[in-house]
Amino acid sequence: MLLVQYGVEGSHFNLEDGKVVPTELLSKEGAYFWLYQFTGRPEMEYLMVKFAQQAEYIEFANSQPRIQTLNGFVDNPDGYNAADANRYAEEELVKFIYGKRPLDEYDQFLNTLETSMNYKLYLDSAVEQLSALGYGK
Repeated sequence: MLLVQYGVEGSHFNLEDGKVVPTELLSKEGAYFWLYQFTGRPEMEYLMVKFAQQAEYIEFANSQPRIQTLNGFVDNPDGYNAADANRYAEEELVKFIYGKRPLDEYDQFLNTLETSMNYKLYLDSAVEQLSALGYGK
């Protein structure tokens, strides 16, 4: 894992009392290793070593509240096409943002999304699935 995160010990980093200490070479060649880091890494530890000079910013960002997303736990129900619903929602929201569609049509947009795009079916299914996993009300 150290090789994937930081490079070659003795060249890109050294271990001192079990802690990673980056060398100057890591800052020059460190971008080479990013692809392999998708295998997973202890994110805060890595960021604090790699970007030690920005530690206060990293800690601040890490302390901010996060929105918990659970959509990875939800299977799309039969009759719901996520690609079509997402495309419709994105296209219509862009129209609202750029003034190509008046905001007084927002309720109509939601109704179309819930009915024609079967979004209500998806929402009901998501609530049921997440409740079964212990999430929800």
